[in-house]
Amino acid sequence: MSLSTDPDDQYIPRVRVPLESYELNEYTLKQRVLLRTVFAMVNGQRTIAQIKAQLHLSSRGVDEALSYLQRIGAIEYDKYDPHVF
Repeated sequence: MSLSTDPDDQYIPRVRVPLESYELNEYTLKQRVLLRTVFAMVNGQRTIAQIKAQLHLSSRGVDEALSYLQRIGAIEYDKYDPHVF
């Protein structure tokens, strides 16, 4: 499995609040599935690169989903630190 070399992909998203269905109303079914799928992978332990590798979705799609989830306040980010266990 090859992980991204993009430095931003080393951030670790974590859930702040549950994802509410009304926040997805403006999106198509396909977009809602993508957003829910990406949100389900956010656990405060996986980096963005790991989420992308495990989902096998387009990098751009995952980035856009994470960006939206952050904008609505559902997730926030921590920087990956390999020395923290």
